[in-house]
Amino acid sequence: MSKATSALRITAIFSRKRERGSKRVLRWLQGSKADARAERDARIKALWLRCHTQEQIAEMLNVPRPTVHHQLAEIAQKRQMSEMNNFQALLYADGLCSD
Repeated sequence: MSKATSALRITAIFSRKRERGSKRVLRWLQGSKADARAERDARIKALWLRCHTQEQIAEMLNVPRPTVHHQLAEIAQKRQMSEMNNFQALLYADGLCSD
């Protein structure tokens, strides 16, 4: 085996390892980005429950107001779905509805 062939093989091995390592880093960064978003969303909800306006929340968290609006709309939608599911469960439990 020539020195050039050996060098090419070594380069290929390091390239594959670097690629795998960068994929791990990307997965980790995506996870931390999702964690940061979840933390931000929880802070938006907490501030809203303390009667802050959307504008105040946006300013406090240094995010655009539409971001705050979108998150609060998502919270309201989840709550409506939860309440609707609870209501349906009560109807079925009382025998007022059937499949």
